[in-house]
Amino acid sequence: MSRLSEIKQRTEKATSGPWETKPTPIRGECLLVTERLVTERHGTFSTRSVQMKEGDAEFAAHSREDIPYLLEVVEKLLPIVDDAKDMLDQMRLWHDCQLIQVLENGQDWTLCDEAQKHLDDLKALLQERGAEEE
Repeated sequence: MSRLSEIKQRTEKATSGPWETKPTPIRGECLLVTERLVTERHGTFSTRSVQMKEGDAEFAAHSREDIPYLLEVVEKLLPIVDDAKDMLDQMRLWHDCQLIQVLENGQDWTLCDEAQKHLDDLKALLQERGAEEE
């Protein structure tokens, strides 16, 4: 199972959101509330909460909505990255063919330089997006 699949599975198992934070009397700490119960007689009250540092609780509360959003973005970008990798492979092949022609036939090297420029531009684009293979 891929790491993305594992993350998605954990996200689906978690209590549905939104989660929220509530202040506590302790300075710098608050409650992370993951479940609430609404009753006509008593209104809304927390049924599941954990006390933690304020920054941690804020991060955890937002993660319930942030992680599904990020998973959606990653799933949309993966095919684009795969296409870019395929294009890069095709450009490498084209460049290699040009190099062979130059070496075998003594043709002008400018075609290879042009192909290398396109290859370098694509590599830079992939690096900017953090998608190049390590």
